[in-house]
Amino acid sequence: MKSYSAYFIRTEDFEVAKAVFSKIVAIPDSSWLMCNFTKDDEPPEDEVLLGQASLTEAKSQQLDEIIFIYGDTSIDGFVYEHRLNGMLVRKLVWFPLLDDDDWQSGWLCAEGEPEEWEKIFFSPHNLKQFLEWEKGRYEDEGKEADFLAREAEIIEIWNAGKIIPGSTFPLCDGTMAIFVEESYGINRKI
Repeated sequence: MKSYSAYFIRTEDFEVAKAVFSKIVAIPDSSWLMCNFTKDDEPPEDEVLLGQASLTEAKSQQLDEIIFIYGDTSIDGFVYEHRLNGMLVRKLVWFPLLDDDDWQSGWLCAEGEPEEWEKIFFSPHNLKQFLEWEKGRYEDEGKEADFLAREAEIIEIWNAGKIIPGSTFPLCDGTMAIFVEESYGINRKI
């Protein structure tokens, strides 16, 4: 997988789906329909990545539940929007930070309330891995004395399970798109 995007709507009514989407595929053993799947898709526009625009808002007016997912393993891009009855449930965007000269990835957008599947980000293993990486970064920059305060800050945020826009943790990548689908019972082949 390099990249893909897709909308998923929870309905078995193809007529409702046809009013909004051109390409519709039923997911076996699921109440979800996959719509407008695009392999090797380009990333959404910057306004979407920054949370200033939505890919699901207009479509959600005609649908009960809609999810948009974009995953890109070449740049570690991940975009997730979830709406229920027209209301935003959650929007997450992990992408190279647009104002970072090093193209370091981080959370560009985190809106709505955390969902159950997000707990995977906050495992003890992921915390240990990120703290080791961050400690190495601080050492490389000659800021070892500042690391204890940074470690305490990370642990506090981690324990609260918060995803904060502009943050580089918890780590994410483009494969998260497939995990999210599976967490909703959407099991398909790309």
